[in-house]
Amino acid sequence: MSVFEGSRYEKAFVYARRFRGFARNTLTFREIDRALPAGSILHTVTETDRIDNISYQYYGTPDHWWRILDRNPGVDPLDLPVGKQLWIPPLARE
Repeated sequence: MSVFEGSRYEKAFVYARRFRGFARNTLTFREIDRALPAGSILHTVTETDRIDNISYQYYGTPDHWWRILDRNPGVDPLDLPVGKQLWIPPLARE
């Protein structure tokens, strides 16, 4: 199993697991730093917001929705209540 560069699982450990004679590659859980990074922005959810649209608004791509959810534990991406405040972390500089 390969994990592409830039994936949120890039630093997760991949190990082979055998089950009933078959080898399966498995990812370990990735650790999430819950600390709020400097430069984070507080976004208030509006009636038309979706998590992918919020990602696009701040990052220019809908693909970073998971970064928002990492910083806002307990948020259901399919049920964003109007008025809910979400922390939007800045993209990490490589």
